Amino acid sequence: MFAQATWRPNSTWELALGLRETREQKQVRLNRSSDGLPAFEANPNFAPYSSGLLELEDDALSALFSASYRFSPTLFAYASVARGEKSGAITPTPPGPGLDVRSLFVRPERAKDFEAGVKASLFDRRLLLNANLFWMRIEDYQATLLVQPSTGDSFQQILSNIGAVRTQGVEAEIAATTDAGVAFNLAASYNDAIYLSYPNAPCSAEQLAPDLVPGQKVCDLSSQPLVGAPRWLLNPGLTYRHRPLTNLSGELQAVYSWHSSYFGTADNSQLARVPSYGILNVRYSIAWNWREHPVTLSFWSNNALDRREMIGGVLVTGRLYNYMGTPVVPRTIGITLRVDL
Repeated sequence: MFAQATWRPNSTWELALGLRETREQKQVRLNRSSDGLPAFEANPNFAPYSSGLLELEDDALSALFSASYRFSPTLFAYASVARGEKSGAITPTPPGPGLDVRSLFVRPERAKDFEAGVKASLFDRRLLLNANLFWMRIEDYQATLLVQPSTGDSFQQILSNIGAVRTQGVEAEIAATTDAGVAFNLAASYNDAIYLSYPNAPCSAEQLAPDLVPGQKVCDLSSQPLVGAPRWLLNPGLTYRHRPLTNLSGELQAVYSWHSSYFGTADNSQLARVPSYGILNVRYSIAWNWREHPVTLSFWSNNALDRREMIGGVLVTGRLYNYMGTPVVPRTIGITLRVDL
């Protein structure tokens, strides 16, 4: 159920309020059979298991209030505050040894968000400027958690609610066009994303290395950076349009995507830190009409500079962590022909 109301007290102010009621129901049945094989029945990780019917119901109310003020036809400012939820979950695998069915349930995330920004259009819309400040706090953040069964067995990783996460920063965008057919755009952002509370986090290999105690330890990542969240993003782009012949139109595009380094695994290991790097994609297209059908021939190259970087990943085997990297797709060159019939 959703409702939204907008009020304009005068020509410069606009106020809006939106409400959304969401109800979700989930049902899961887990059944695992060893097919009578003794080797599987003797292993607690593969023993027969039947959960019966597991049910989860979420009833969430989301809300948004926004206000905007128009200083002139080409400049206005806005601010908004919002509350939302990400639904809970039931892990679709049987619990590990010593854990009961309660370990499969994940509570919903609850997020509070604040934004404020300005938008400007200058020089007869040839220059567009946007800037935005944001702040978000997420309670019961869903992530990997280390738990120890009541039986005293070694710690196990499960999907659960770790505590709280906070992100804050600024975003900006610039777009400019000229009469010569050249267009430039730049999108950039700074995001300071940290765990406010993450006391039962997985430990990195360098934290385990000094004593190599069997089993996993619990580490505290509170106040540490959020996994997979680079602090800086920079995306410039350039477009040039021209007419090589009367009945042809050409377009050259170059887009560069750069990010600063970030942690690639949930334990924030330096061994799996993704370095800062940028990827350049270029494309040149020629368009014309064939029997009134638009035709486009494109020559393109992704990762044109052939950067050889790695994206982090982690694999846990016994007492040690083996960090692996997924390579960035190398330089790719191709030709694309499109005909709209």
